[in-house]
Amino acid sequence: MSISVLAPLTATYPVRNFTARYPWTIWLLWALEDRIETLGAAVTFLDSAAARTAVVADLAALTAWPGYRETNRADLAFAHAVRILWVAVTHWDWLDAGLQTRLHAALERAVADALPLSDRLYAPFPDRAALLATGVC
Repeated sequence: MSISVLAPLTATYPVRNFTARYPWTIWLLWALEDRIETLGAAVTFLDSAAARTAVVADLAALTAWPGYRETNRADLAFAHAVRILWVAVTHWDWLDAGLQTRLHAALERAVADALPLSDRLYAPFPDRAALLATGVC
């Protein structure tokens, strides 16, 4: 992921009532997801021109990211980045055709990137019962 922020790559931050610590990229994507979805709602429900300008700029920047994974798997950062793209594609018909095309291309890149990882992780399981018996899911 090519993101320039001031937090070190190894930094983790505690989350109240959770024992796990989340890497900074998760916080970044949660904040970005909240921002983009809030701006999108302002456009959808209030027809805000300022919100439209901001959300279009944010989505255009997100579609330009070369990848959405932080690790060697389809991780939480990947899931939230892809969810942002999916929400825009499936819920916001007011986005222009050019941005829709870039959103689709970004989703296609994400799937192409993650599918081999998913196949490698889950291919050894012949059926759902065998997968669930491992405790992986």
